[in-house]
Parts: sequence; C-alpha cells; structure tokens
Amino acid sequence: MIRAGATKHAKKSYTSEFREQALSKARQRGSRTLKAVSNELNVSLGSLKGWLKASNHKAADSATLASLPSHAAAQPWSPAKRLLALNESHHLNGCALHWT
Repeated sequence: MIRAGATKHAKKSYTSEFREQALSKARQRGSRTLKAVSNELNVSLGSLKGWLKASNHKAADSATLASLPSHAAAQPWSPAKRLLALNESHHLNGCALHWT
C-alpha cells in the first residue's frame, strides 16, 4: 500500500555503456562529491555507489596475486606497485591475507 501523497517509483534500467561512463565520471571527479556526479547523471547516489563497489570487487577478483612482487618488501615498491597491492588486497580478510 502506498501512503497518501507518496508515489511508487519504477526501478530504472541503465545500459552497461551508461554505467561504464558513469563510473568513469565518478572516478575522475576531482574534488567533486559523488552526490554531485550522481545529480549530474540523474542517477541515485545509492546506485552510483553500488556500481563503484561492484566494479571494485570485479577488478579485485580478476586481478591475480601473481602480479604483485612477493619477493620484495613493501617499502622498495614504487608508488604504483603499492597502490596495486592495496587495490588488490583491500577486500581480503583472515587467511587470504597471509599468502606466501
């Protein structure tokens, strides 16, 4: 039942191309907030955050731990390799963090 004065919103469907463009804008937003980007795209903030989260998990799942230099300590890694290590391991927990 819908409350008086309330409207029921149909769930919007977006193409994969639109989502990819939205993700690109969100990632390259500079100092703008995600809310500002979602307003510009006429997409809910929750949808945009969900797409980012799903995209980050997909990227992390497809990345292999073999791409990280396991023989070297983290300190001599370049900033790019450090970022790669953080991006590929941020979702890991427990035993998955203790790979050799």
